[in-house]
Amino acid sequence: MGGNNKVTGQSKGVGAVRKIAANVCIYAIRLFIMETITVTYKLKWRVKDAPNYCWSTCKKLFNVSRGNQIKKTVKGLTPGYWIGRDFIPLSKMKDRIELIPKKEKMPF
Repeated sequence: MGGNNKVTGQSKGVGAVRKIAANVCIYAIRLFIMETITVTYKLKWRVKDAPNYCWSTCKKLFNVSRGNQIKKTVKGLTPGYWIGRDFIPLSKMKDRIELIPKKEKMPF
């Protein structure tokens, strides 16, 4: 009974390796076919202390230097945003934001 499982002169591993290689090639080809979607937001407000944090007209907060959207979080029972390493509650946020000026003064 044990004689049926022996390899007799032919290597069964070569066919298996070819099938695996073919599957890897098809998988690699599928990875390189990408579709991109671009969304553009118009920024209107920014934080005075950290000008790289800006709000869009649809009221989403973005870190402009990294290109990340910042989510509103809750610390304890207070909703707010993590700006840098500081948590700023929504009740104090009104004092810290300003409209983005259309023209900024350059130091030179």
